[in-house]
Amino acid sequence: MSKYRKNPEQDSSVLNPKNIMIWGLALILLLGLGVFLFMPKKDINLLNNCPQNQKDINKQGITAILIDLSDPLSVSQEEALKNEFKSLTLVRQDNSRLLSKGDKLVVYLANGTEKPDIIFDMCSPGAPDERKFEDKMTEGKFLNKAKWENFSQEVIDKLTKKFVEKAEINSSPIIESIAFVRNKEFARPEYIQNNKINNLLIVSDMIQNSAIHNRYAGEKNFRDVYDTKPINLFGLNLRVLHVINPKYKKYQNANLVTWWRNYFALAKGKTRIWSKL
Repeated sequence: MSKYRKNPEQDSSVLNPKNIMIWGLALILLLGLGVFLFMPKKDINLLNNCPQNQKDINKQGITAILIDLSDPLSVSQEEALKNEFKSLTLVRQDNSRLLSKGDKLVVYLANGTEKPDIIFDMCSPGAPDERKFEDKMTEGKFLNKAKWENFSQEVIDKLTKKFVEKAEINSSPIIESIAFVRNKEFARPEYIQNNKINNLLIVSDMIQNSAIHNRYAGEKNFRDVYDTKPINLFGLNLRVLHVINPKYKKYQNANLVTWWRNYFALAKGKTRIWSKL
């Protein structure tokens, strides 16, 4: 008997179970690759992970932040604001988060004019379990993920830079800036979707100083100001982080808060939270 006799358990035929499994897996991978390559994709801006079409953006939730600061933050205020921003982008231990995948986060910085500057603009890449395989393997998606997770520090760094390079700003058109952000970022009131997040966060000392109302010169009736500069905030959830500065103690009193609440109510805005920073 030959010592090279063929083992009956070793079947070298093409149709043996092992080969069938290998070819089956290869076929599944090829089909998956074909679906990925030829399936229709949304036109995404690789710089900020947002759809190119504004209508597609409006289908997602939007959180807009307006920062209006006349003076640098104290150390404790800076840390509080940093943590506030972190809460917007971080995924909690129970995998919940304030912003869902695709929700837009945009930050404006007031500059003394009616048109504030954009300092951050990005759509959420989502939690790790929400990201598709191609998202994780794409360099642009990877960079966007890192940018999203570093959002808080990036904004604080830009605020710090602003005060280092600060030029004298003699006006604070808060109402005008709110109107710009509202009209720029959110859909018309009749198209606001109640099942989507539409947040407007205002970080400011809330001392209006412009042609329509100068708080330093005295308090003007909120209805008269609204008639001069009407805003429709219907469908938006308003939150105010009131930056307290001892230098403005004379103006940052209970009457100031009441004035703004009345103005926002007239503008049909829901002021859910007003907290001091």
